[in-house]
Amino acid sequence: MAPKAKPLRHLRARDIAEAVHFATRVSYKRWPTGVWFELRDRMVRTADGQFYLIEDHPIKLDGHEVARPYSLASVFAWLHDCPQQIEL
Repeated sequence: MAPKAKPLRHLRARDIAEAVHFATRVSYKRWPTGVWFELRDRMVRTADGQFYLIEDHPIKLDGHEVARPYSLASVFAWLHDCPQQIEL
């Protein structure tokens, strides 16, 4: 089980544009109405060597993506958790 991430933090658009995206986790959730939708969470590494999970939560966050900082150990745990959902 991956350690809990630090509180949510928004990255500047420039940081995200320059970040190296190296994995995406794709999962499917169901709206309360029964309609299925796709979630895509992306793991990135910024130019200063920091790791962030860019989370896509259309229901909880009103359609906005947020960046959650991750340590290197948490990145490996995230990659090992549900590997069948990871797209490299």
